[in-house]
Amino acid sequence: MKDLPMSHGADGKSETLQNLSALSVEEGIVARLLIKWGGQLPSWTEFKDANASGAVMVNSAVATRSLYRASKMGNGPKIFWIIYGLALPAIATLSVPVAIAGWIIFGFAWWWAPLSFVLTWFLYKVILQGACDGVREAAFLSERFYLTLVSQGAFLFGPADRDD
Repeated sequence: MKDLPMSHGADGKSETLQNLSALSVEEGIVARLLIKWGGQLPSWTEFKDANASGAVMVNSAVATRSLYRASKMGNGPKIFWIIYGLALPAIATLSVPVAIAGWIIFGFAWWWAPLSFVLTWFLYKVILQGACDGVREAAFLSERFYLTLVSQGAFLFGPADRDD
């Protein structure tokens, strides 16, 4: 990760915000965590406390990349990977071609094709949310997995006594 100076400009945040805008999304999340937590990443206990209060936001890009790894490492319920990593992506991928083939070959109503695009978009959103929930659950159950993901920018939350 790029170095992020913790000094502030005359307005209090300008230098930090300029530095954050030059980072990738994941690096920016880690930098924001460092700022919120006084220069260090939050501990697993702090994560569990924030998770219990519903204050943890999950980066969906990191979550989708890490869902399979969470199930293989035994860190979380495999059902998350089966549902959100296998079943729903397969249905989403096949819904448009099946609807178009059904329309052309079997004479399904024409509106099945546009409806399949809506179904695919909806399933995509469900998959992202499910991946986030699965990775959050896996991190809650395994400190090693949490430490791996927090350094990759998977979670964003602040101290419980601050309103950031």
